[in-house]
Amino acid sequence: MVDPQKVSLLMGSPELSADGYLAKPYDQLKLRAQLEKQLRIKRCIAQVEALRDRREWEQALAECEKLHKQFPALGVLIFRIKGLIYLEQQQYQKALAVFERIRQAHDKPGFVLRLG
Repeated sequence: MVDPQKVSLLMGSPELSADGYLAKPYDQLKLRAQLEKQLRIKRCIAQVEALRDRREWEQALAECEKLHKQFPALGVLIFRIKGLIYLEQQQYQKALAVFERIRQAHDKPGFVLRLG
């Protein structure tokens, strides 16, 4: 939850990740809707996260592909997960390609995503 006067101090952008922020004063209905949405997303990615926890990288990548086809709106989240899997596998070029794709998707004026 964020004070409206301090929204500009955030690391990130409420415009690009509106579900990650809730400005005060908050509305109970909006809060409930956002929490329910986040829980639905967590349920959607639970299988791929379980595979990552077990270090079953290839199955996790296959699950990412399946999720992306089933839920295209979760593309950035799914690409982020894929990038993290490639990092765990020490496949740095593949990870870089995935993160670059995310950066290009967010190539908007005033938005900078830095690859580290």
